Order: sequence, then C-alpha cells, then structure tokens
Amino acid sequence: LSEVQQRLGTQNITYAGHLGTKEVQKLLQTAHFALVLFGPEPVLQTNSPNKFFDALAAGVPVLVNVQGWLNNLVQQHGCGYYLSRQNVAQDLKQIMAAYQQGAQTWQPMSQAARKLAQEHFSTQKLSQEWLTIVKNHLLHSN
Repeated sequence: LSEVQQRLGTQNITYAGHLGTKEVQKLLQTAHFALVLFGPEPVLQTNSPNKFFDALAAGVPVLVNVQGWLNNLVQQHGCGYYLSRQNVAQDLKQIMAAYQQGAQTWQPMSQAARKLAQEHFSTQKLSQEWLTIVKNHLLHSN
C-alpha cells in the first residue's frame, strides 16, 4: 500500500498523484465512476472542472456534490448522481445498490455521459460555436 493509502486507511482507492491528459484518459477508462467534488463555497457551484469533461468523454458516470449547472446536466442527461452534503452515506448506499444491479443500470449512464460529451462539448462543436460568435462580432462591429 502507498503511504497515502496507509495514512487514510483506504485500501480500495488508488491515489495516482499528478497525471498528464493521456494518463488521465487511460485511468478514467478503468473507472466505474468519477468523483467531481467541491467544498461548499458558493463560487464553486458555478465552476467548470476539466475532470468533469474528461469523465464524460471517457463515458464514465459522474458523482457531483454541487447544486449548480453540473448537477443540472447530470440530472437532465442521466449520466450520474448527485451526492448531497447532508446525506452522503445514504446517497452512496443508493448508488452502490444501483451499481450492484449491473450493466442494466450502469451502462445507460455511461452511454449518456459519452453522448453528452459528444453532442455538447466536443472540440469540433465548441470550435464551430466560437467561430460563429467571432464572425458575428466582426460583422456587427464594422
């Protein structure tokens, strides 16, 4: 066990340390879900963490603990779960029960995560949107 695992008493969690983009992609492909967790500060409810988008692109369901737009996406697209700060243990029990039901529960969430990434956050789509905004701005500024 690593020093971190021994100190925290977590034998079933791997602490990978700092990883580059390619390593993150490989690691995510082995994950059952990704945790996207933040403190209760209001500013963190509106953030756009790379790890969220990396998980979607890998087709990995996400567990979020923020009430903002990330949670809205997860709920609307069925690609993960919300962990309330008040009921974390209860929420995790429900998530584990769903996970233990097997592929019929988890596979649709994985597919929904990948679909959300492709349809809303692909580099091609976002590049096109950016170009449209720039062209419209240039046309209207002259």
